[in-house]
Amino acid sequence: MDNCLDYIAIDADMLLKFHGKYIFLNHHDQLQLFEIDKVMSTISDKEFSPQELAYVKFRDDCYKETANIDIKPKLFQWYEAQRKAGTSIESLSTTEDYKMVRYYMTINDFQSHFRDFNPQDSQQNTYERDLAEKVLKADNTSGTWLLRHSSKNRSFPQYFKTTGARYYALSYMDIDAEIKHILLLHRVGYGWYVCNRHYTNFLDALEDTLFRSQLSFHKWISSYIMDTDV
Repeated sequence: MDNCLDYIAIDADMLLKFHGKYIFLNHHDQLQLFEIDKVMSTISDKEFSPQELAYVKFRDDCYKETANIDIKPKLFQWYEAQRKAGTSIESLSTTEDYKMVRYYMTINDFQSHFRDFNPQDSQQNTYERDLAEKVLKADNTSGTWLLRHSSKNRSFPQYFKTTGARYYALSYMDIDAEIKHILLLHRVGYGWYVCNRHYTNFLDALEDTLFRSQLSFHKWISSYIMDTDV
Protein backbone atom coordinates (compact mmCIF):
# COMPACT_ATOMS: atom_id res chain seq x y z
CA MET A 1 0.00 0.00 0.00
CA ASP A 2 1.05 3.59 -0.66
CA ASN A 3 2.59 5.06 2.47
CA CYS A 4 0.89 8.38 1.74
CA LEU A 5 -2.53 6.85 2.36
CA ASP A 6 -4.56 7.70 5.42
CA TYR A 7 -4.99 4.21 6.83
CA ILE A 8 -7.41 5.23 9.57
CA ALA A 9 -9.83 6.79 7.10
CA ILE A 10 -9.51 3.90 4.64
CA ASP A 11 -9.99 1.27 7.34
CA ALA A 12 -13.11 3.00 8.66
CA ASP A 13 -14.55 3.30 5.15
CA MET A 14 -13.84 -0.34 4.32
CA LEU A 15 -15.41 -1.51 7.56
CA LEU A 16 -18.68 0.20 6.68
CA LYS A 17 -18.65 -0.92 3.04
CA PHE A 18 -17.51 -4.51 3.51
CA HIS A 19 -18.52 -5.22 7.11
CA GLY A 20 -15.11 -6.45 8.18
CA LYS A 21 -14.25 -8.60 5.17
CA TYR A 22 -10.92 -6.84 4.82
CA ILE A 23 -8.45 -5.98 7.54
CA PHE A 24 -5.18 -4.08 7.75
CA LEU A 25 -2.45 -5.89 9.69
CA ASN A 26 1.18 -5.13 10.35
CA HIS A 27 3.34 -7.28 8.09
CA HIS A 28 7.11 -6.74 7.84
CA ASP A 29 6.72 -3.38 9.58
CA GLN A 30 4.12 -2.20 7.08
CA LEU A 31 0.34 -2.18 7.09
CA GLN A 32 -0.97 -4.60 4.49
CA LEU A 33 -4.50 -5.52 3.52
CA PHE A 34 -5.82 -9.04 4.06
CA GLU A 35 -9.13 -10.88 3.74
CA ILE A 36 -10.33 -11.82 7.20
CA ASP A 37 -11.31 -15.35 6.11
CA LYS A 38 -7.79 -16.03 4.86
CA VAL A 39 -6.28 -14.64 8.03
CA MET A 40 -8.49 -16.86 10.16
CA SER A 41 -7.71 -19.95 8.07
CA THR A 42 -3.98 -19.53 8.70
CA ILE A 43 -4.11 -17.92 12.11
CA SER A 44 -2.36 -20.81 13.82
CA ASP A 45 0.60 -20.37 11.46
CA LYS A 46 1.07 -16.66 12.18
CA GLU A 47 2.70 -14.94 15.10
CA PHE A 48 0.32 -12.41 16.58
CA SER A 49 0.69 -10.35 19.70
CA PRO A 50 -2.18 -10.84 22.18
CA GLN A 51 -3.53 -7.43 21.13
CA GLU A 52 -3.44 -8.29 17.43
CA LEU A 53 -5.05 -11.66 18.04
CA ALA A 54 -7.91 -10.14 20.03
CA TYR A 55 -8.40 -7.51 17.33
CA VAL A 56 -8.43 -10.06 14.49
CA LYS A 57 -10.99 -12.22 16.28
CA PHE A 58 -13.14 -9.16 16.96
CA ARG A 59 -13.13 -8.19 13.29
CA ASP A 60 -13.86 -11.78 12.30
CA ASP A 61 -16.89 -11.81 14.60
CA CYS A 62 -17.99 -8.55 13.04
CA TYR A 63 -17.86 -10.03 9.55
CA LYS A 64 -19.57 -13.27 10.53
CA GLU A 65 -22.41 -11.55 12.35
CA THR A 66 -23.02 -8.50 10.15
CA ALA A 67 -21.94 -9.41 6.61
CA ASN A 68 -25.55 -9.53 5.39
CA ILE A 69 -27.01 -6.84 7.62
CA ASP A 70 -27.69 -3.26 6.61
CA ILE A 71 -25.94 -1.04 9.11
CA LYS A 72 -28.34 1.56 10.42
CA PRO A 73 -27.01 5.06 9.74
CA LYS A 74 -28.24 6.47 13.05
CA LEU A 75 -26.88 3.89 15.45
CA PHE A 76 -24.79 6.50 17.21
CA GLN A 77 -27.81 8.71 17.85
CA TRP A 78 -29.60 5.70 19.33
CA TYR A 79 -26.66 4.90 21.58
CA GLU A 80 -26.22 8.50 22.64
CA ALA A 81 -29.90 8.87 23.51
CA GLN A 82 -29.94 5.62 25.48
CA ARG A 83 -26.83 6.47 27.49
CA LYS A 84 -27.84 10.06 28.16
CA ALA A 85 -31.17 8.75 29.43
CA GLY A 86 -29.26 6.65 31.96
CA THR A 87 -29.65 3.22 30.36
CA SER A 88 -26.80 1.04 31.61
CA ILE A 89 -24.31 -0.77 29.42
CA GLU A 90 -25.47 -4.02 31.02
CA SER A 91 -29.01 -3.40 29.76
CA LEU A 92 -27.90 -2.26 26.31
CA SER A 93 -25.54 -5.19 25.85
CA THR A 94 -28.49 -7.57 25.43
CA THR A 95 -29.72 -5.75 22.30
CA GLU A 96 -28.76 -6.28 18.67
CA ASP A 97 -28.35 -2.54 18.18
CA TYR A 98 -25.68 -2.40 20.85
CA LYS A 99 -23.79 -5.21 19.15
CA MET A 100 -23.80 -3.19 15.92
CA VAL A 101 -22.71 -0.05 17.74
CA ARG A 102 -19.82 -1.88 19.35
CA TYR A 103 -18.62 -3.18 16.00
CA TYR A 104 -18.99 0.03 14.03
CA MET A 105 -18.94 3.10 16.25
CA THR A 106 -15.66 4.95 16.38
CA ILE A 107 -14.47 8.26 17.70
CA ASN A 108 -15.44 9.87 14.39
CA ASP A 109 -19.03 9.63 15.53
CA PHE A 110 -18.18 12.09 18.29
CA GLN A 111 -15.90 14.15 16.12
CA SER A 112 -18.09 16.87 14.64
CA HIS A 113 -17.83 18.93 17.80
CA PHE A 114 -14.03 19.05 17.97
CA ARG A 115 -12.56 18.50 14.54
CA ASP A 116 -12.64 22.22 13.70
CA PHE A 117 -10.69 23.65 16.62
CA ASN A 118 -9.23 26.88 15.28
CA PRO A 119 -5.59 27.55 16.30
CA GLN A 120 -6.33 31.25 15.95
CA ASP A 121 -8.64 31.01 18.97
CA SER A 122 -5.75 30.17 21.26
CA GLN A 123 -2.33 31.59 22.08
CA GLN A 124 -1.05 28.15 23.07
CA ASN A 125 0.89 25.73 20.89
CA THR A 126 -1.22 22.92 22.34
CA TYR A 127 -4.37 24.75 21.30
CA GLU A 128 -6.55 21.62 21.44
CA ARG A 129 -5.90 21.27 25.17
CA ASP A 130 -6.23 25.01 25.77
CA LEU A 131 -9.57 25.33 23.98
CA ALA A 132 -10.93 22.18 25.62
CA GLU A 133 -10.02 23.57 29.03
CA LYS A 134 -11.81 26.83 28.22
CA VAL A 135 -14.96 24.88 27.37
CA LEU A 136 -14.82 22.87 30.59
CA LYS A 137 -14.14 25.97 32.68
CA ALA A 138 -17.03 27.79 31.02
CA ASP A 139 -19.34 24.90 31.91
CA ASN A 140 -17.79 24.71 35.40
CA THR A 141 -19.47 21.44 36.37
CA SER A 142 -17.60 18.54 37.94
CA GLY A 143 -17.82 15.35 35.92
CA THR A 144 -18.25 17.04 32.53
CA TRP A 145 -16.08 15.62 29.79
CA LEU A 146 -15.34 15.86 26.09
CA LEU A 147 -13.27 14.19 23.39
CA ARG A 148 -10.69 16.01 21.33
CA HIS A 149 -7.66 15.62 19.09
CA SER A 150 -4.25 15.60 20.75
CA SER A 151 -1.38 17.90 19.83
CA LYS A 152 0.88 14.81 19.92
CA ASN A 153 -0.22 14.13 16.35
CA ARG A 154 1.74 17.18 15.20
CA SER A 155 5.00 15.87 16.65
CA PHE A 156 5.55 13.41 13.80
CA PRO A 157 2.56 13.91 11.47
CA GLN A 158 3.80 11.76 8.59
CA TYR A 159 4.77 8.91 10.91
CA PHE A 160 1.38 8.82 12.57
CA LYS A 161 -0.44 8.95 9.24
CA THR A 162 1.59 6.28 7.49
CA THR A 163 1.52 3.88 10.43
CA GLY A 164 -2.22 4.21 10.95
CA ALA A 165 -1.90 5.72 14.41
CA ARG A 166 -3.60 8.76 15.89
CA TYR A 167 -3.82 10.29 19.34
CA TYR A 168 -6.94 11.69 20.95
CA ALA A 169 -7.72 12.82 24.47
CA LEU A 170 -10.60 12.68 26.89
CA SER A 171 -10.61 15.88 28.95
CA TYR A 172 -12.77 16.28 32.04
CA MET A 173 -13.31 18.34 35.17
CA ASP A 174 -12.91 16.35 38.37
CA ILE A 175 -14.71 16.76 41.69
CA ASP A 176 -12.13 19.36 42.84
CA ALA A 177 -12.73 21.46 39.69
CA GLU A 178 -9.35 20.42 38.30
CA ILE A 179 -9.14 19.55 34.62
CA LYS A 180 -7.60 16.20 33.75
CA HIS A 181 -6.59 14.76 30.39
CA ILE A 182 -6.46 11.09 29.40
CA LEU A 183 -4.60 10.09 26.24
CA LEU A 184 -6.24 7.67 23.80
CA LEU A 185 -4.31 5.99 20.98
CA HIS A 186 -5.93 4.40 17.94
CA ARG A 187 -3.76 2.02 15.91
CA VAL A 188 -5.03 0.38 12.75
CA GLY A 189 -4.53 -3.37 13.00
CA TYR A 190 -4.48 -3.32 16.79
CA GLY A 191 -7.36 -1.29 18.17
CA TRP A 192 -7.28 1.24 21.01
CA TYR A 193 -4.94 1.88 23.92
CA VAL A 194 -5.82 3.89 27.03
CA CYS A 195 -3.62 3.98 30.14
CA ASN A 196 -1.70 0.90 28.94
CA ARG A 197 -4.94 -1.03 28.47
CA HIS A 198 -5.85 -2.51 25.10
CA TYR A 199 -9.33 -2.54 23.58
CA THR A 200 -10.49 -4.06 20.32
CA ASN A 201 -12.96 -1.24 19.69
CA PHE A 202 -13.62 2.38 20.54
CA LEU A 203 -16.84 1.84 22.48
CA ASP A 204 -15.21 -0.49 25.01
CA ALA A 205 -12.32 1.95 25.37
CA LEU A 206 -14.64 4.88 25.97
CA GLU A 207 -17.00 3.21 28.41
CA ASP A 208 -14.24 1.62 30.47
CA THR A 209 -12.37 4.93 30.64
CA LEU A 210 -15.51 6.70 31.80
CA PHE A 211 -16.09 4.03 34.43
CA ARG A 212 -12.50 4.14 35.72
CA SER A 213 -12.60 7.93 35.85
CA GLN A 214 -15.99 7.90 37.62
CA LEU A 215 -17.61 9.88 34.81
CA SER A 216 -21.19 9.62 33.60
CA PHE A 217 -21.99 9.51 29.92
CA HIS A 218 -24.79 12.05 30.26
CA LYS A 219 -22.27 14.74 31.28
CA TRP A 220 -20.61 14.59 27.89
CA ILE A 221 -20.24 18.06 26.37
CA SER A 222 -21.29 17.55 22.77
CA SER A 223 -20.59 21.06 21.52
CA TYR A 224 -17.70 23.45 21.83
CA ILE A 225 -19.83 26.58 21.47
CA MET A 226 -18.29 29.20 23.73
CA ASP A 227 -19.16 32.75 24.72
CA THR A 228 -17.02 35.22 22.80
CA ASP A 229 -15.45 36.53 26.01
CA VAL A 230 -14.33 33.12 27.33
